This record gives sequence, structure tokens and C-alpha cells, in this order.
Amino acid sequence: MSEASQPEPARRSAMSVIRAAIAGVLLILATLVAIASPVAVWGRNIVLDTDRYSSTVEPLANDPAVQRLVISVLNEQFATYVSAKSLATGALPDTGDALVAPLAGAITGLIDSVVTQFVEGPQFPALWATVNRTAHTQIVAVLTGNGPDGIDTDDGHVVLDLAPLVTYAKKQLVAAGLTVANSVPVVGATIEIAQIDGVEPAQKLTRLMDRAANWLPLAALVLYALAIAVARRRARTALAVGLSLAGSMLLLGAGITVGRFLYLDGLDGSVDTDTARRVFDTVAGDLRIGVRTALGVGLLIALGAWLAGSPRAAGVLAAHRRAAILGVLLFASTLLVLWTNPSAVLATIVGGLTVVALIAIALVRRPRELEPDPHPDPEPLLLPPADAQPEPGVFLEEFEPVPAAR
Repeated sequence: MSEASQPEPARRSAMSVIRAAIAGVLLILATLVAIASPVAVWGRNIVLDTDRYSSTVEPLANDPAVQRLVISVLNEQFATYVSAKSLATGALPDTGDALVAPLAGAITGLIDSVVTQFVEGPQFPALWATVNRTAHTQIVAVLTGNGPDGIDTDDGHVVLDLAPLVTYAKKQLVAAGLTVANSVPVVGATIEIAQIDGVEPAQKLTRLMDRAANWLPLAALVLYALAIAVARRRARTALAVGLSLAGSMLLLGAGITVGRFLYLDGLDGSVDTDTARRVFDTVAGDLRIGVRTALGVGLLIALGAWLAGSPRAAGVLAAHRRAAILGVLLFASTLLVLWTNPSAVLATIVGGLTVVALIAIALVRRPRELEPDPHPDPEPLLLPPADAQPEPGVFLEEFEPVPAAR
């Protein structure tokens, strides 16, 4: 049987199946692209945007674990070039051997005290920002192939050069009376911050990530829109779009958690686990905020589609509007209270999503068929014919004729 001779219902059924299949494929592709989009945007911002990177790592200057790491590196730098025992031996007479160890300990304690006061003092955050900005500028120059090749690497390990911190600590030690600190070189005090296995592959990956960050979010939006446009039941497809976006963000969030565990588990003994955990959480903070924001948007889309496609659900929400508003406010408040150190960006995002949800709830109206009619039509008065006879057992009043109007 040719296509033209097929019955109309059969052709419509076949087209519905085809449209549903196309919408399903588009929805799957959009979900995969949505998972990759936040990672690409976050990676581009961290790797290529020096201002964004600097603002991200700036809070680490006040993190106790990071401060302990910097203090340890600086103390090791001074201990390498300043022999406390030699200084104590040279400062005491030959008969003062018993005092060498206590004096050497006092010199070591002085160095640690000066360095600790510096790192925990008000001057350290500015120098920390300068060190990180300098290092990141060099990383960008290498990964993009632009600018001078000045990055410090050791077998692919990208390191943070703490030379400005050593210089400042030297001045403090000299001011404290330890003039021998002037002989300590500023080079050599470093902290590893990244690893590059080959410059050329890293440059190719950086270019790919930069392009992906520009196009993946737009591609996800287009694919989601096409899935809704192609589908026959658009409200149901929009509900699936919201749920798939929210589900993809949950999956990505779980992947971040697993990646964090694998990263910490793979550290060697030379890296402090607590410090690495704080650094990971700080650097990945923007990614987590983006994931949770997209999760909230997905849930709002799903809620709107559910209400648009289900008049009875909209009626239930409209009938319990105050409870719904209270629930949204309680949820947003609980989220901000339980979140560890919520930032201004996070508070703005949560506030914006809350306002959108409240507006949506306020605009929901009960469907017309569920609303009581304020002006109901009166029930018609049924009168029996004039010649009707009452049936046995029926009261005669029911057939009382209505007197005619005079």
C-alpha cells in the first residue's frame, strides 16, 4: 500500500512516532552537551582568565592550611641556607658547647616566629595575590603560545614561585637582628600548582576548551529548544527538558565529588591532604555554583511545564498559594544557612531563582473549569403539564400549579 493510500489516522500515528523519536534523540544530545558545558566554561575561566583565577585563589591567603604550607616552605628555604647550629657555635666561646643546642633552637624559633607573623599578617594577602597573578600570567603565555616563555617547570610540574615572599621575610629577619638572612637566595622556594605533560598537547587542549566554552552552552539551548519544537506534546517534552537538565547537573555534581576523592587519594606523601582539599574546594567552587544554578533552573522549567500541562496541578497550587510561597522561602533560607561560607554570587543566584519561583507561583491561576461560577444560572423550574395526573404515592403539592401572574 502506498503512502498516499494509507488511512489518515495511520499517517498521523507514524508521524507522531517519528517526531517523538527525533525529540528523544535531541533531548539526549542536549543532556550530554549540558553536562560538558559547565566544565568547559569553568576550565576556560580558570586556565585563561587571570583575573578570574586571581579572585578565585585570593581567599586561600587566609586559609590556615595554606598558611601552614607557605610557612613550611619558607622555613625550609631559610633552614637550607642558614645553619642555626653554625651560627650558635660561632657566637659562643669554645667552652660554651652546652649552649649550642639551646641557642640554635632559639635561632630556629626566631625564624619560624618572624615567618609566621608575616604569613598571618596583613601584608601577606597582597603578596599572595601578586605571586599567583604572576604565575598564572606565565601559564597563559605558555598555553596560548603568546608572550615570553617564563614559566617555571620541573619535569612538567608548574610551580608557584615564592621569591617575593622570601624577599619580604628576609627584610623582617634582618630587622629582627638576624643579619645573616641577607645571604639567603630568593630562588628555590616553590609550591606546585599544576602539571603539564607536554606543552604542545596542552596548547591544543586549551584551544579546544576555549572554543567549547563559547559554543557548548549555546548548542545545549538550541538542542533543548528543537526537542520541544519537534515534539507533538510540547508541555510534556518541556517537563522532560527541565528534568533532564536537573538530572544532568546531579550527575555532574556526583562526578565532581568522585573526582575530588580520586584527586586526594592519588596524592603522594609530599603534599598535605588537608591543604590539597582546601585548594580543590576553592578552585572548584565556581563550578559547583554553576552546577547548582543550572540544577535550580532545570527544576523551575520542570515546575512550569508541569503546571502548564496539568490544569488540575495548577489548581492545587493556586489553592495552596501561601503554603507554596512559604515553602520556597524556607527552602532558600535553609540553603543559604547550611551552605559553608556562601558568597555574594551564590546569594544573588539563590535570590534570583527564589524571586522567579515566587513570581511563577503568584501568576498561577486556577483553571476555568475548576473555578466556582460566581453567577450560576438558576436551576430550571420543571412544571407538569396541565392535564397531568399525580401518580400514586406522590404528594399533590409537587404538582401544585403555579398561579399565573396578574
